[in-house]
Amino acid sequence: METGILLQYLSILFPNSNWRKESIESYIRMAKPRLLNFDAFAKTVEDAKIKTASGGIVTLICIITVIFLVYNEYVDYCKIIIRPELVIDRDINEKLEINLDISFPNLPCDLVTMDIMDITGDTQLDLLSSGFTKVRLDHNGREIESEELLVNQDVKEVAISNDPNYCGSCYGALDQSQNEAKPQNEKICCNTCESVRLAYANMAWKFYDGENVEQCEKEGYVTRVRERLDEGL
Repeated sequence: METGILLQYLSILFPNSNWRKESIESYIRMAKPRLLNFDAFAKTVEDAKIKTASGGIVTLICIITVIFLVYNEYVDYCKIIIRPELVIDRDINEKLEINLDISFPNLPCDLVTMDIMDITGDTQLDLLSSGFTKVRLDHNGREIESEELLVNQDVKEVAISNDPNYCGSCYGALDQSQNEAKPQNEKICCNTCESVRLAYANMAWKFYDGENVEQCEKEGYVTRVRERLDEGL
C-alpha cells in the first residue's frame, strides 16, 4: 500500500517520468532500515496495548479539568470589572510644540492665516502670540521678504490709532452696540485692519482682500494684496 501511494505521488510530481513499481519497492527495502532510525513517533503493537479503568478515570478527569479551566477563562474574559478610581490628567496644561514648513503656490502672504483649536474644538486664543515667520517667495522660489506671523493675537494689542477718540467699526464681528454708554478705554473698537481680520477670525468669518473696509484701505492693505496676487511658487 505504501508503495502504491508513493507511486501515485511520484506520478503527479513527475508526469513525464516512467516509474516502475518494482524499482520503487527495491529502493524502499534498501532505505527502510535507515528511515526507522529517524522515527520519533514509534507505535506499539495493538496487542500490546492495555486499557484499564484507572486510565479511563484519569482521562475523564483531565478532560473535565480542561473544560472547567477554559470555561473559567471565558467567564473571566467576559466579566466587567468596576473599579472606583479617580484619574487626573497631568498633561492637560502641557503645550504641544508645532513646527510647520509649508509653501503655498500662488498665494500672497497677506492672505495666509492660522486658526488653532484644541481637541474639543474650542479656539485657543492665548495659545501663542508669535513664533511663526511668513516668507514671501517669487515664482522661482526665491525669498522676497520675511515677517513674523502673529497667531491668535488679542484684538486690543493691535487696536492702535493716531486719534485717541477714534473707534473703528468691526463690521458686525464684535458687539459694539453698547459703546456709546461706555468710556473710551472700555469701548470695543477695531482701529486697524489687523484688528478687523482678527474679529472676523473669532467669528469664523471669511476675510477677503479688505475692500470697503475703512481701516484696510487707509493702511494700504487692499493695494498691497492686489500687488502681491501673483506671488508664490
